[in-house]
Amino acid sequence: MKKLFLLLAVLLGGQMAHAQDTLTLKQFEKESFAVLKWSPLTLLNPDPSLQVGAEFRTSARESVQAEVGYGRFASWGTDNEEYRFKETWRARAEYRWYLRPYRKRQRPGQLGAFPFGTYLAAELFYKQINVLDRGTVGRDCADGGFNCAYFEDTYQPVSRFVKAGYFKIGWQMPFSTRPLSRFLMDFNVGIGFRHVKVRRYGAEADFFGGAWFDRFDYPDTPLVPDLTVGFKVGYLLQRNN
Repeated sequence: MKKLFLLLAVLLGGQMAHAQDTLTLKQFEKESFAVLKWSPLTLLNPDPSLQVGAEFRTSARESVQAEVGYGRFASWGTDNEEYRFKETWRARAEYRWYLRPYRKRQRPGQLGAFPFGTYLAAELFYKQINVLDRGTVGRDCADGGFNCAYFEDTYQPVSRFVKAGYFKIGWQMPFSTRPLSRFLMDFNVGIGFRHVKVRRYGAEADFFGGAWFDRFDYPDTPLVPDLTVGFKVGYLLQRNN
């Protein structure tokens, strides 16, 4: 008999703990209205920058997210003398629709809710890189720019524009569940298309020669398929803060 009472106590305790966890999670979802975010992977990008953003709840299952980034760091593996005054601007705009909740046991017909769970997203991306590109300017050139009267070593302002759009799937979850943490992890992967355009400014020249392979020497690229992988750390804001 004592063993039976002990077994019942364990079962009831487990059910009560599960109910408490569910209640706490629902309370989190109800009181949450925004998530402040930081993207550490942009510091490891070939064009490093510090990128922050925020996700705002628009309904129980939908949200919008905006991010901005800026960097004055040299590119990985790039000679600092090759590009002076290098700066990078980034911007992202995203719409999310949550599909599944973050629960160990999902009940039939249960829908996802901000800010936890699996989501689908549509994203627009923009990046602009401004540099002073070191090269050789040819004057009074003939034969396609290789037969010049004289050459000058100079730095020329150049901007590289990247525009892209992606469809993504992601997972957003708390760092811990007991107790529920306000610190979140956000993972996502996606596929889309991107377009690159390069513009040079300053004095007109017959010929400008830089490095043998220079991504700032290609004026335009066609729309090409692209992949994206994201990881962010966030902090949840609630109405009872």
